[in-house]
Amino acid sequence: MPCIKVLTSAPKPDKETIDVFLKKISATLAKHTDRPEALVMTAVNFDFSMSFAGSTEQPVCFIEVRSISRLEQQRLIAMCQDFCQEVNEHLGVSKDHIYLTFQDFTDGMWGWNGAVTGTLTLPG
Repeated sequence: MPCIKVLTSAPKPDKETIDVFLKKISATLAKHTDRPEALVMTAVNFDFSMSFAGSTEQPVCFIEVRSISRLEQQRLIAMCQDFCQEVNEHLGVSKDHIYLTFQDFTDGMWGWNGAVTGTLTLPG
């Protein structure tokens, strides 16, 4: 049940750019968590009021990644590199203006389709 949420002060791009970005981060998260993409959720908010280092001059980005028991150190390093690259490439945010957080849940602490994990039959 990987999920990625992107908050950015970057201006909202055209629909095609948004679609490409969402598909890219969805596939990247599925790859890094070894989960089927059918379980990945993505969210992005543009034009979010944000500052970095006391300034609002440059666009910034805050990324939250959540998953169940798939966030070991090596995966985090690779995800950090890939997501910073994708945000920079698609949204124009400098890599040094991007923060990421990772939250690893234990089984039973995530719900989907009317049930909690540990009691589910997952697709894929």
